Amino acid sequence: MLENDFGLILASSSPRRIELLKRLEVQFTVIPFTIDESHIDYVEGESPYEYSEALAISKCMDVANKYPNSFVIGADTTVELEGLGRLGKPKDEEDAFNILKSLSGKQHNVITGICIYSPITKKIKSDYDISLITFKTLSDDVIKKYIATGEPMDKAGAYAIQGIGKQLVSEHKGSLSNVVGFPLALVYMMLCDCGFMSSVRFIDI
Repeated sequence: MLENDFGLILASSSPRRIELLKRLEVQFTVIPFTIDESHIDYVEGESPYEYSEALAISKCMDVANKYPNSFVIGADTTVELEGLGRLGKPKDEEDAFNILKSLSGKQHNVITGICIYSPITKKIKSDYDISLITFKTLSDDVIKKYIATGEPMDKAGAYAIQGIGKQLVSEHKGSLSNVVGFPLALVYMMLCDCGFMSSVRFIDI
């Protein structure tokens, strides 16, 4: 290995992304990004899809600039509800309540932007995945009890489909790992395209 070459770096401290990347059975190092994503604003006319991809690029390059001899993965997940645009992580319990109330009984998109930097080409590849989620109609009491668990507070859209939040969901279409925050099939294909992985095998999405 070259100096400062960690092979593969995940530019995220998210336990969910760490656990999902382990499913690919590859060695990697966790080095979280240091940019303040809350200060990155929409570009006028930018869609939630473009925003998540752009933020994934920013996270990836924040780490890749420090470790240019390593492959680096950056990711960003957001929830998009028609008419309300991008729904990120709740600021507080009141915000979590309002987000969940807005999702109640409706369909929404979960979008994860992925960016991978390759030390071979010194270039990046970026893309995004989309899953469609349908929520049950939720009473105020159900929403308040869910918020009291603390689970919604660090999740885009204020819920975790892999946790207690699955009880709020009536249907999902698309990659489940994307809803959790790390679309495995897309990540695997991009790692192959970047030259990090070469063998083709089944990926549980």
